[in-house]
Amino acid sequence: MTILGIIVEYNPFHNGHLYHLQKSKEITGADFVVAIMSGNFTERGEPACIDKFARTKMAVSCGVDLVIELPTPFSSSSAEFFSYNAIKILDDMNIVTDLCFGVETNNLDLLSEIADVLINEPDDFKINIKNALSQGNSYPKSRNIALTKQFINNISASEFDNIINSSNNILGIEYLKSLKKLNSNIKPHLTERINVNYNSENIIDNFTSATNIRKITKEKDYEALKKVMPLPAYQIFIEEITKTNGIRELNDFSDILQYKLKTTNKLQLTEIFGMNEGIENRLLKCANRNYDINSIISELKTKRYTYTALQRLILHTVLNIKKATIENILKNELYARVLGFRKESEYLLELLDKNSKIPVITNVNGATKNSKADIWLHNEFMCTDVYNLINHNKNLRYSGQEQQEKMIVI
Repeated sequence: MTILGIIVEYNPFHNGHLYHLQKSKEITGADFVVAIMSGNFTERGEPACIDKFARTKMAVSCGVDLVIELPTPFSSSSAEFFSYNAIKILDDMNIVTDLCFGVETNNLDLLSEIADVLINEPDDFKINIKNALSQGNSYPKSRNIALTKQFINNISASEFDNIINSSNNILGIEYLKSLKKLNSNIKPHLTERINVNYNSENIIDNFTSATNIRKITKEKDYEALKKVMPLPAYQIFIEEITKTNGIRELNDFSDILQYKLKTTNKLQLTEIFGMNEGIENRLLKCANRNYDINSIISELKTKRYTYTALQRLILHTVLNIKKATIENILKNELYARVLGFRKESEYLLELLDKNSKIPVITNVNGATKNSKADIWLHNEFMCTDVYNLINHNKNLRYSGQEQQEKMIVI
C-alpha cells in the first residue's frame, strides 16, 4: 500500500493545489494522502488568511484523506526548521511511504546533490559563506553565493541561481535534507509547478498564486476567485470570509505589537526566538517612528535581514515565542494532531494508532490530561487565542476555540 505524504499551507486552497494533489497521486499511485498542514500561522511569518479548521475542511473536501497539524513554532519558522519538523512528524507517524512536493525544476538529482552539500558543508563552502557574510549579506544570500561557487562547473550561474532562489525549490531542498538527516525510508518525488510562479499576480488558465488570491479577496473580486479555486474550496472560503468579515494579515497585529514593545524591556526582547545581533534596538527605534507593522518592517529591512525573516521575528514577538520556549518544547514529545479526515479513509486512523511512534491526538481536551505533548498543546491554544484577536468580526474574538472545535469529518 502506498501512503503519500504532502506538506502544505493551503492559504487558501486553489486550483494549483488541486493539480499538485492529483498529480502527486498519479506519480506515486497513492492509495491515501496524508497532509501535514500549517496551523494558524505560516512559514512566511504571517497569520493564515482563514483559520486551520476552515482550511482543513477545504483540504478534505478536495481529496486529502487525513490532515495533521504542523505546530506554530515550526509552521512560523525558517524553511529549514519548518521542513525538518514537518518531515519528522511524517516519518514518526510510521505509515507514510512516499513524499511528493512541488518545485520549479524536475531535476531531483541536482536538488539532492545540493542537499548533500548543505548537510556536509565542505570547508571551501563554509569559507565562501563566511566571506559573503562579511560583505553584509543575509545568511540565506550568503549561502546561495557559496552554493553557486560549489556547482559552477556543472551548471551555468544564471540557471543555478534561478534554481536556488525559487521558493518551492528552497523548500524542496530542505525536505531532501531532512529525509537524509533522519535516515528516512520515505521516498521523495517531484511535481513541477505549472503556469504561475509563487507570488505571481497573473491568472493563467484558471491558475494563480495564493498571494494573488488573498489580493483579489481583499478587492472582493469573487468572480475571479471562483475561476481559480475548486468549487468546494471556494464555497468554504466565501462562507468563512463572510463570517469573519475578511481575511487576516500580519499588519492586523499592529496594536498588539506596539503594546508588546511598550511593555517589554530590551533584555526581554533578546529572549524572543530569532532576535539576534542587536536587531531589538533597531526594532524599537523603527516602532517609535512607525505605528503599523508593514511600515516598521519596510524601515527595519537590511541586506542582512530579509523581509520574511523580519515578519517571523515580528510574529514571534507578538506570540511571545522565546528561544527558551522552543528549547523547552523540543524536550517534550512531538505529536500527530488530527485536524480532519475523509470518513471513507477512517482506516488511516486505525493504521496510525497501531504504528505511530508519537502520540496521535484526536481530542485535545483528553490529550492535555495525560499526554507528554501537553506543553505543545497549551502553546498552540495560546497562539490560536491570539490569532482570534485579529478576527474582523469582533463577536468572534473569543478564547477557547481549540477546546470547542471538533475534528473535521467529511
